Amino acid sequence: MPVKAEHSKTKMLIIGIDGGTWTILEPAICAGAAPNLKTLREKGVWGILKSTIPAITPAAWGAFQTGKNPGAIGVYDFYRWSAKERKDYPVNSTCLGKTIWQRFSQAGLTCGILNVPMTYPPQPVRGVVVSGLLTPSLESDFTYPAEFKEELLRAVPDYDILTFKRLQKQKITKRTIRDFVNQMAQSVRMRTRAAEYIIHTKKPDVMMVQFQSNDVIQHGLWHFLDPACPEYSEGLRNFVFDVFYRTLDFSIAEIVRTFYPDGNLSGGVFLLSDHGFARHRTRFNLGNWLVREGLLKIRSARLLKVEVSEFAETVHLGKILSYLLPSVWHQKVMRKFYPQYIQVDWEHSRAFATGRCNEGFIHILEEDPEKKDSICRKIIDALLKQRDPSTSEPIIEQVYRKEEIFKGAYLGQMPDLVVCPCTGYSITGAYQFEKGLFEPVRMKTDFHLGKHHRDGFYMAAGEGIQCLGSSQASLLDMAPTLLAYLGLPVPSCMDGQVRREWFAPSFWEENPIRWEQDESEEQKTSEDIYTSQEAEKVKKRLEELGYL
Repeated sequence: MPVKAEHSKTKMLIIGIDGGTWTILEPAICAGAAPNLKTLREKGVWGILKSTIPAITPAAWGAFQTGKNPGAIGVYDFYRWSAKERKDYPVNSTCLGKTIWQRFSQAGLTCGILNVPMTYPPQPVRGVVVSGLLTPSLESDFTYPAEFKEELLRAVPDYDILTFKRLQKQKITKRTIRDFVNQMAQSVRMRTRAAEYIIHTKKPDVMMVQFQSNDVIQHGLWHFLDPACPEYSEGLRNFVFDVFYRTLDFSIAEIVRTFYPDGNLSGGVFLLSDHGFARHRTRFNLGNWLVREGLLKIRSARLLKVEVSEFAETVHLGKILSYLLPSVWHQKVMRKFYPQYIQVDWEHSRAFATGRCNEGFIHILEEDPEKKDSICRKIIDALLKQRDPSTSEPIIEQVYRKEEIFKGAYLGQMPDLVVCPCTGYSITGAYQFEKGLFEPVRMKTDFHLGKHHRDGFYMAAGEGIQCLGSSQASLLDMAPTLLAYLGLPVPSCMDGQVRREWFAPSFWEENPIRWEQDESEEQKTSEDIYTSQEAEKVKKRLEELGYL
């Protein structure tokens, strides 16, 4: 039986700005490039929105859509590593179980969901879904219902999941910034037209649109945007503010006006990000460190002629190409020239590392509890003592055991240790045979000049929401808060809390929070998530986009 909302607030607009952070939005507002965000902020409550640990896109957007920590949905990275099979699988929407979109739909509310990561393959809702990041391509069935795909592409012929064409091949320099920024601004305008089409034609009660291009801008241009970076340029930052952030700000205002045409926020408007951003200086190769510590054993098999390898070594090919190519292409080329095919000696290894984005993940390959605990303690102690040889600074902020930060049905499948780097550093989990422990982030060869940070942002305004000013919250709080705002039951299985303080006291007196008991949900195995063919398509897509 559908659970109907118990009060009149049956409209809600949610706008996601991937990677949105006050580090950039505050100066953009002060520079006059975001007047609409400034006005919206003055009408309600706003602040830092703490992301998940790890602060990675699939984990964070998965947590937003479910209100559950990564251990309850089994999503902590773009891939889920299977210790049993010694391989990894891309994650997708089938990992999440019941989302807020299904809860809204069961309550009789229609939904419009546009470009949100972790919505592919689209799950049935009352309304429409257009999936976001992790969608293989426009050739896939990326909408629900399936026939809406054709309708959307007729209405918005230039629609794309993520306008990221040529970016990995294109080195972002001061000479190419103009084209890059204009391309990202065009992506925002395209997404806005799609959002307005859905609002006009489907008239959803709950609408969400997510802008991925903000994340792309900050990955590629952070050194120019952050005054803490040596490469910071006030002129370039002002250009980015004027072209991209002004476009984003105007688009947000247009979507708000389209959703609330009478000018009154008769429901709520919620803006949020999945994580924030910070400076990126150096990558730490966790897999290489495990080899050095004797915990990961590597064996090799010859594939190419010895003379090819000797030539590559003689001319220092690896070092030369590291300056000329983006990291993802450097890896591919090196594997063509070197005669060593890296294989893990599972029998003699005691730990294995994964992770490609920000945090690193260590899986302990030991069954005995005492031996496993001993290895964990050894790793934690050694990593916290690790220093950057060029600066003597610590590189690891914290190493968490999985029980410290995760809970839920998938706890047993989560990595045993989560390695969180200090600001300025990121973790590469895979062993890289041609590299050492540290890899500097070079502006000419690496697209990821900015890295994720846990401090995201949020704003909320509308009927019932107080003009409160700054207040910190957790990304996990969003799902229960959104459900409670619409008068729907809040499941006790959610890990976040309802942010009561955002709303006037009379709001909760008139609309008391309703709770419901935990729901048992079937765990999804790796085989349930993707077929091998689909997994390869998604992996190829992620590599093209520069996420791997």
